[in-house]
Amino acid sequence: MLLGAWKYDETYTDRGKAYLILASIFSPTVALSNSAASFLGESDLDYVGVSCGTSGGVNNDGLDDFLISAYTYNNTGRVYLNFGVVP
Repeated sequence: MLLGAWKYDETYTDRGKAYLILASIFSPTVALSNSAASFLGESDLDYVGVSCGTSGGVNNDGLDDFLISAYTYNNTGRVYLNFGVVP
């Protein structure tokens, strides 16, 4: 599961953060501190995680890849393509 926390910040800068969570669908709760990976915005007011989703297998390695947006990065926005990895 990919979870976006676009208003996340540690210093009131709204960088945003996205979490990659590898868990069974039977798990009732998952601590974000136990996420497989996290992605923090590069700059203040990036709002990383406004939109997150899968992109299929872009690089044809047999693993699902995923996209994370930084809604207002550099006043234009940015989308990060992340290649899937074997946990």
